[in-house]
Amino acid sequence: MYTNRQSVTRTLVLAAALAMPGAQAGVFNASPAFPSPPPGVDEPPQGEWLGELAIGFNATSGNTETSSLNARLLLGYLRDKWRHTVNLNGNRASDATGTIGERYQLTGQSDYRISEIDYVFITAQGERDRFAGISLRTSEAVGYGRDLLKTDRHRLNAEVGAGARQVRFTDNRRETEGILRLAGGYVWTISENSEFSQRLVVEAGDENTYSESITALKTNLVGRIYSNISFTVKHNGTVPAGREKTDTYTALQLQYRF
Repeated sequence: MYTNRQSVTRTLVLAAALAMPGAQAGVFNASPAFPSPPPGVDEPPQGEWLGELAIGFNATSGNTETSSLNARLLLGYLRDKWRHTVNLNGNRASDATGTIGERYQLTGQSDYRISEIDYVFITAQGERDRFAGISLRTSEAVGYGRDLLKTDRHRLNAEVGAGARQVRFTDNRRETEGILRLAGGYVWTISENSEFSQRLVVEAGDENTYSESITALKTNLVGRIYSNISFTVKHNGTVPAGREKTDTYTALQLQYRF
C-alpha cells in the first residue's frame, strides 16, 4: 500500500509535468460524460451551462412486488480552454421487505485544453453504496487526455492519470491508497435522432482495482425529450466478506436536455 505522503508526492509530480503552455482551444466533446447540446444547437455554447436530466422508474406486481427508481443529472460548462463537468447519479430499489439496493455517486472533472487534441484534467469522485459494503468511497486524480478520433459521426478519447483513493466500509474499516486511473469514451452518432456511447473507467491500486463500464443508447422522441437505455457494470477486486464483486444496473429513462 502507498503511504499518504507517497500518493501526494506522485500526484504533484505528475501535475507539474503536465503544466505546459497551452494552444488556442476549440470545442471538444469527445467524452460521453459531457452533455450534448439540445436539438438545433450545433456546438456547445461558451460560458453557458448545458445539462441533461434523466429519470427512470420500474415496478412489478403479482408473484413479486418490486420497484426501482434511478435518476441522473449531468452538467457541463465551456469557457475558453476549460471544460467542467458535474455528474450526479442515484439508484434505489425496494421490494416487500424494504430497500434492497441504494447507490449514490457524484463526480466532477475539469479539463484544460493544451492543443486541438490534447488536454490535462483533474477529477474527484464520491460514492455511497451500503449494500455493496461501501459507506463512503472518494478518489482524486490528475492526468492527461487525448482525442484519438473526432469526426462528424465518431468520437473516441482516452485518459491516464494518478491520484489517491479513500474508502470507509460499512464495518468501519478504512483504506487509503494511491491509484492509477485509466479512462476512455466512445460516441457514435448513428443518426440525427440517435446516439450510442460507451465509457470505461479503471482505478487500480495495491489493495483494490475498481472498474466501471457504462453502455448507453439515446433516441430523440420529441423536441428536447429523449429515451435513454443504459447498462452499467461495476467490479471491485476486493470486497467485504459476503459481498459480490460485480454489480450491474439496467436503466430505461426519459431524458431532458437543456
